[in-house]
Amino acid sequence: MKKILVLLTVVALVFCSFSCKTSESAATEPAEPAPAAEPAQVPAETGPASEAAPAAEPAAPQAAVSAEAYDAAILYLCDIDLRSKVPESKKNVEPWTKGVQIFAMGEQCLANGLYAEAIPALKQVKKFWSGLVDPADIEIAEDGSKAYALLITDFALQGQVPESKKNVEPWTKGVQIFEMGQGLFYRAMYTDSLAPLGQTKKFWSGLCENPVEVPEEAIKAGVLYYEAQYYRDRVPEDKKTKEPYTKGVQIFAMGEQCIQKGLYADAIAPLAQAKKFWKGLCDIQAAPAAGAFPQGKSVDTNWNAKWVFEADNNVKLYDSETGALIYDFAGKQKDLKAEGNKLSFRCDETQRFYVFERKGDVIEMDIDRDWTDEEYHITMSAE
Repeated sequence: MKKILVLLTVVALVFCSFSCKTSESAATEPAEPAPAAEPAQVPAETGPASEAAPAAEPAAPQAAVSAEAYDAAILYLCDIDLRSKVPESKKNVEPWTKGVQIFAMGEQCLANGLYAEAIPALKQVKKFWSGLVDPADIEIAEDGSKAYALLITDFALQGQVPESKKNVEPWTKGVQIFEMGQGLFYRAMYTDSLAPLGQTKKFWSGLCENPVEVPEEAIKAGVLYYEAQYYRDRVPEDKKTKEPYTKGVQIFAMGEQCIQKGLYADAIAPLAQAKKFWKGLCDIQAAPAAGAFPQGKSVDTNWNAKWVFEADNNVKLYDSETGALIYDFAGKQKDLKAEGNKLSFRCDETQRFYVFERKGDVIEMDIDRDWTDEEYHITMSAE
């Protein structure tokens, strides 16, 4: 995506502008991490690396970010997050394609500093793509918030590193690691992106005279701002004339004003309250409660992989020799079904569908992998 650094640098400066008051921007094509070979139980390769575009000249310093710039930047981040959550099966029907076209228009306006013109387009895209996303996917997980904070901090730091220090380490090493973390973040692999984005922050902070730090309150307020608007847009029209919808509008306006003034901590409570009001008015059906798969452990001897089944139907995968955690499926199990001695779920990050069935002292495991028609099956001893 062209000019992505410009756009997300704007977002970083939205959260930092009230303390640093200046901004620099650069334009690059986001690079994707190269795929790595992996065993049957760990995440699959995700695609080839892309070539980075040459950086543009830094923009001149400017005053604190305007309200229009803030709104456009938040909408842009909402759209990016929603785009990553739209199922592939819905990307060949409307309004997906129409949203892609309008998003390109809004993105161009935002990159050119035409914030007021960008807002209607980005808002329309948000409306289109929100309707294609599973409501269960809309709330940003804790690791997503942490990764988002690191990403915009790294973008801001990148613009602060003096040119004289960009030809020595650890600048170059930071660039490579950042590209890996950035690619993982854009695939919504937030947990996996934390380590490389955190390492980049450490490298580049050491090269800056006064490194920027994005406040935790700013991240939390930004996430609540996004989620509250999502639920507001889903409230049925016939409920918008009743309480607590109107009360939510008033409280949300207070929170929004606090954000625009840089009072992030003060914005959290009203935005959370508005989100609570509007979420309660939405016609969102809760997922049916699942049964309980028997707790225990089992080892796949083909890969030295220990599967641990917990009380809440969560599954963790460890190296059976070293005891190191390989993967935690918490919060990543889709279409979860637990009926008696059978457990099944899909994980988008690993690109696999898993089925476990306990039969006495053994567990039958079947794994359907997205990139091949060949299924993986093994009978494991149950502990």
